Amino acid sequence: MFGLKTQKRSYLYSVNPNGKTLFWLVGLVVIVVVAIALSITPDQPWLNVGGFNQFWGFWVAAKTPDLSTSFLQLTTVSTLQTLAFAICGTVTSLGLGFGFGVVASEVWWQAIAPRWSWWLSRAVRTGLTVPRSLHEALWGLLCVELFGLDSLVGIVAIAIPFGAIAAKVFSELMDEVPRHSFEALRCGGAKPIAAFVYGILPAVSGDLLSYGLYRFDCAIRSAAVLGIIGAGGLGYQIRLSLQSLRYEQLWTLLGALFLLTAMGDFWSAALTRRQTNVVSRSKFRSKIPFNSIGYGAIAAVVITTSFIWVGADYGKLLSPVTYSRLGNLLVAAWPPDWLTLGTAWQEAGEVMLDTMLMSVVAIAIAGLGGVCFAFLGSQKLGQNDTSNFASSILPRARTIAVRGFLLVERAVPEPVWALLCLFVLFPGILPGAIALGIHNMGVLGRLMAEVVDNIDQRPIQALRHTGASATAIFFYGVLPQTLPQFLGYILYRWEVCLRATIVVGLVGAGGLGRIIAEALSSFHYAGLASALIALFALTLAADTLSQVLRRHLQANAAE
Repeated sequence: MFGLKTQKRSYLYSVNPNGKTLFWLVGLVVIVVVAIALSITPDQPWLNVGGFNQFWGFWVAAKTPDLSTSFLQLTTVSTLQTLAFAICGTVTSLGLGFGFGVVASEVWWQAIAPRWSWWLSRAVRTGLTVPRSLHEALWGLLCVELFGLDSLVGIVAIAIPFGAIAAKVFSELMDEVPRHSFEALRCGGAKPIAAFVYGILPAVSGDLLSYGLYRFDCAIRSAAVLGIIGAGGLGYQIRLSLQSLRYEQLWTLLGALFLLTAMGDFWSAALTRRQTNVVSRSKFRSKIPFNSIGYGAIAAVVITTSFIWVGADYGKLLSPVTYSRLGNLLVAAWPPDWLTLGTAWQEAGEVMLDTMLMSVVAIAIAGLGGVCFAFLGSQKLGQNDTSNFASSILPRARTIAVRGFLLVERAVPEPVWALLCLFVLFPGILPGAIALGIHNMGVLGRLMAEVVDNIDQRPIQALRHTGASATAIFFYGVLPQTLPQFLGYILYRWEVCLRATIVVGLVGAGGLGRIIAEALSSFHYAGLASALIALFALTLAADTLSQVLRRHLQANAAE
């Protein structure tokens, strides 16, 4: 996501795309339209009219959430457990991400083996594709087979995919840093490690912190998803309430998850602003501020307490029993049973096509909604007029309402959205796509609103001073700056949607996720292996296409 950086001269990007850009945009629109058309089959029913009573009962229960003392105590303990899982998973994944990110960066290998730097860095990045292609929920189910019902499952399930994703991002950030200081240190006789530490890391420390805070926000949602599959915390209680149709309890749990996500957003924003202020004052103050040391100490205490609170048996990571189970799992999974995907290649292709269509429809819903809510939820756009009370307070109220709505969308896990959709829709592509679209709309809306808030105001002011209308200012001053980054975020989240099809498939939404759920429930690991290989192939294809499109957008924006 951070591969598409903000261009300081992005206002030079023409609103009229060239021929190649127009070709790609038209092609993407055609793909989305075809995917939506194929997701609804006329010969099969897709609307479940009999489920509207339960669907309506769920929303009616919002007026009377369960606020009893005993259930509030249970909710509080579950919330703290989810928070502890998120903190432990984030810290572990960032440690893994930093270590593998250094090894995956080309600049690191350039210092050690200059002739083979490109090949070595690409080899490591290719290897990291495997762990990040599987969703953390699937890693959780696999970890249950290795560790049993232990709290270690939640930490490892978050750490593995998040660590691989962070390694990719960190390596790209390190390679994008100007290498003047690094090369000067090397020419001065500094060792490779010293040149890397003093010539590269200081330049990316702020970006590493910002991305680490973003991963924490994602880890909160992932911890809730892992709870739904049995790891404990809020997700586990949400699953029990849904199974017993106790919607009053469900609304209480969703409220706690909403507050936890909002608190994570607040912490991330506050720490990011503080990091920016510290960096901006570094030219005048060489000493580390006392408050930074204090915040560091508080963070250390919170992290230590979280690892103790989780109470995981970390010895299982080195236990012979674990490696024996892993060996048995690999033996049972090989060779893959391709008949699980279908008795013919055509059936296997249809299952893979359903998974791809689900991700495309989902990102179309998320992208379109994210763009609309990004401008409505911007804190700066349209709030320059403070001549009267209405002009100053109404835009702020609109921003708070929109951002609160986006927060609710991304706070509720994808499986919960999928289960709600399955009340009124029959299992298939559509309920899974809608569930993924709603959840990712909340993520994209927030990210895109930040893009709108950070746009260069000079071309907007210039157009306003020439007497341009609001429509002209939007199309020639705002849209040219935001469109490249919007498309970049949409392409990144498309990869995430493809991996997340597994999550909604586990609850019956269809695609490869349904096959994986059936293989796991029947302990058919050879069938599971075939489904995972098919998912990996789809993820690799989507990742390659997404990278090509993002590079094209970056090159076009820089012209």
